[in-house]
Amino acid sequence: MTKKIKVKEDMKQVQLDLFTQVEIKIENSTNLLEDMRVSPFLPLIKLSEKSPTFKKFVENKNISERQTAWGKILIRNRLLTQVHKDILHAIYVLSTVHKTKRLDNEKRMVMTFNRYELLKKLNMGHSGTSYKRLDKWIKEIKDCVIERTFNDNKDSISFNIIDDLIKNDDYYGVVLSRNYSKRFATEMTINITNRFDEIVAIKGEGAGPIKSIIEHFLTHQANEDNKVHIKLDKMINIINYPVYTVKQISVLKKTLLTYEKELGKFGITFDKTNTCFTYIGANDIKMYPTLELLEKREKEKKA
Repeated sequence: MTKKIKVKEDMKQVQLDLFTQVEIKIENSTNLLEDMRVSPFLPLIKLSEKSPTFKKFVENKNISERQTAWGKILIRNRLLTQVHKDILHAIYVLSTVHKTKRLDNEKRMVMTFNRYELLKKLNMGHSGTSYKRLDKWIKEIKDCVIERTFNDNKDSISFNIIDDLIKNDDYYGVVLSRNYSKRFATEMTINITNRFDEIVAIKGEGAGPIKSIIEHFLTHQANEDNKVHIKLDKMINIINYPVYTVKQISVLKKTLLTYEKELGKFGITFDKTNTCFTYIGANDIKMYPTLELLEKREKEKKA
C-alpha cells in the first residue's frame, strides 16, 4: 500500500512507499532536528587524549552519558567532535546533488558523494593527507554508537549513524544504519544548506563552541516578536561544552566576544553582563515534520 505525502517547497507531492518517502526526506535534510538541538558531537575542533574529557571516557570503558532538558544521550566506542559533525553535514548537503541510492535490493540508504567536492566544501585542501584524514574521520563516525532516550518517550533507540562504507570508480558512499534512517520518518528534520558555507567558514580555536551554539539556535523558530533567550550556564550543558575549572568559563566568555560578528550573522547576541544569549531568528532554514504529520495534513486538506 502506498501513501501520499506532500512536503512543502522542494519535496514534491507523489504516490510513494514508506521507504521512498524516507529517502526523499533524507535528501532534503541536513540533520535530524533533535540531533542538532542536543548534539551527540562535542563542541570541540580537537580532542586531546590527555584531556579530562577523554580520560573520563576511557575510565568509563569508552562510554559517555549525559542528561539534558530533552532527554538522555549515551555515547559508546568513540567520542565525536565538531569536525565530524561538519563532515556529516557536508555529506548531507552534497547528497542533494549526488542522489541517495538504495543498496542493491536491501532497504538501506546510501548517501553518495565525491570526496574532492566534499573536501572543497569543508575547505580542507586536496593533498593526500587531506584524503587520509577525511577517511579516518568518516570511519570514526561509523565506529560511534549513540543511544537516545527522549523525555516524552520512555523507550530508547540505539544506532550507528553509518553502517558501512562503499568505494568504487563511480562514487564514495556511506550506508546509513536502519535504525538511524527510520528516525527520519518519525522525527522532525532540518535543512541548513543555504547557511552551511557560513558555518564552515568559521575558523580558529573557538570555532567548535561557536558553531555548536549557532546550530542549536537554528533549530528554534524565532523573530523580533518571539525571541529565544538562553543563559550561558544552560547553553554549556546543551552543547556539552567541557568545563572543569572556572578559568575555562572565562575563556569561553572571551571566545563569545571574539566571535560576536559571526554570531550576529545568525541573529544571535550575547550579553556579557547578564551572561545571556538572545536569538531573533535566521533566514533560509527549512524544517520538515514527521511523515505521519505530513500525511495527516494532506487528509485534512481533502476533507
